[in-house]
Amino acid sequence: MGGRGQADDDSDSPRASDKPTSEDLRRTSALFRLLTPRCLQLVISRFHRRHFRPGEAFADTDETLYLLAEGRAQRENEDGLVLKSPFAHLSKGAIVGEVAVFGLGPASASAASIVAASDSCSAWGLIRSDFEAILAACPEDAEALAQVFGQSAARSIASSREPLRLVRQAALFREVSDAFLARLRPLMQDVLLGAGEALPELGMEGSGASMYIV
Repeated sequence: MGGRGQADDDSDSPRASDKPTSEDLRRTSALFRLLTPRCLQLVISRFHRRHFRPGEAFADTDETLYLLAEGRAQRENEDGLVLKSPFAHLSKGAIVGEVAVFGLGPASASAASIVAASDSCSAWGLIRSDFEAILAACPEDAEALAQVFGQSAARSIASSREPLRLVRQAALFREVSDAFLARLRPLMQDVLLGAGEALPELGMEGSGASMYIV
């Protein structure tokens, strides 16, 4: 396996743009859909594309959000083995580091490494301090995020025990805290379906990024 170190910037590669688009961000994370167009454009301006060699780890995932622009990556344990999880393999559009950058909680000390798994692997990176500086310049957006992730969390826990129990049916959410789920719950949409009715695609049209818990 190749050496692991700080990723190199690769702004000359024609296979992916230097910056993600607003559609890229909105279809990969509901959190970006909370931002106003002005704030979202400021966020986009602070993304930098980085290229990773096969076997190279994504650096500083506790302080940097990565959106995979091209190629493949995978989650590995400390021994360099791919995790036995349906979420171990990542492809274009996958997002990592979201929890720490959005202030939803600290990164776990035992978190798996994200490692490039293809010859052409690049990702757009957003450093947490840059995102916080943008929110300081966009008070309305900061307030919108605070309403979702701030003091309302405790009230959400008390009033949403049953929804939280249902959310935990998904393996992805079984080990996270009630506080984190309470912050996530307002971003979920309740969908009522009749017999024979197809599940609609939530979020950005054509994103294919919806997840359902029945």
